[in-house]
Amino acid sequence: MPFCHNCGKEVLATDKFCPNCGFSIPRIFTAESQQSQSMANTPATSSPLQTPPPLGEGKKNAWASALLNLFFPGLGYVYNGVDRDTGQMIFGVFVFISFFIGFEVAISAIALTTTGVTRAPTSPYAGLIILIYLLPIGLAYDGYHRANSA
Repeated sequence: MPFCHNCGKEVLATDKFCPNCGFSIPRIFTAESQQSQSMANTPATSSPLQTPPPLGEGKKNAWASALLNLFFPGLGYVYNGVDRDTGQMIFGVFVFISFFIGFEVAISAIALTTTGVTRAPTSPYAGLIILIYLLPIGLAYDGYHRANSA
């Protein structure tokens, strides 16, 4: 039976990672090496130690992040955070939800103040409509730079 090269614990021949320490188990076992390992009860040193690649190894596309943040504010942060940064994903979801709640409040405020024959005073929430157009531009810029920096 093979042993983990890192901690020395026994692992099954079908295991890809050590259940004790999580290191990758090399698949370069022959019948001889398995017998010698079980007899000597020591880890083999002939095969190199392999570790799983770190999450988020690939670089994210900066333009995809910028366009997502421009048209769906916050989703560019979610895209950047996948396999890399859970905090950035949570922030992206928060921005996405907040943006569309603000959008609904602004549209409702404008619709409620412009109904009827007489025009009522403009709601202070109607100013949020400006943010609906300006905020995604800033988020797209930030998403582009966050994707390039990681």
